[in-house]
Amino acid sequence: MEAISKLKNNTYYYGDGIYYDLVSDFYTHSFDLWMYREGDEDHRIYLTTIDDQEEMQGHLMHHVRNEVAEGIARYRAQQAKQA
Repeated sequence: MEAISKLKNNTYYYGDGIYYDLVSDFYTHSFDLWMYREGDEDHRIYLTTIDDQEEMQGHLMHHVRNEVAEGIARYRAQQAKQA
């Protein structure tokens, strides 16, 4: 898997021009995970919602890496169908 690097607060760079954001929802104690391509910040793709309990157990970033990898695979498959 490509290295994931943190850019600022909750924005991360996955590689190959792909970024993702973790958006915290304090009311529901969860994080929404959104993916977008470089230069296309206005077209974010919702990936999943992650329960805050996973962060408390230290599993948040592991879960995020898996979800981002799956989301990128779905995104690339969709792009290939459109080509």
